[in-house]
Amino acid sequence: MAGHSVLTSFEPGESWFWDVETETFFEGPQLSPPTSRPESQPGPKDKVPTDRRRHLH
Repeated sequence: MAGHSVLTSFEPGESWFWDVETETFFEGPQLSPPTSRPESQPGPKDKVPTDRRRHLH
C-alpha cells in the first residue's frame, strides 16, 4: 500500500475517501483535477477476470 492509509475513487461521479486503518468512509478535501478518468475511457468492469481470486498471491 506504499505507506498511504487513505484511498479514493478515480471513477467518474464518485468522490469517496476510505481510511484503511480505521475502516471508515469520510468527506475528504477537494482534489485538483483530474479527479476521475475521462467518461469516454472504458473502466475496468469487463477487464477483471471472473476467477480473479485465483490470481491473487
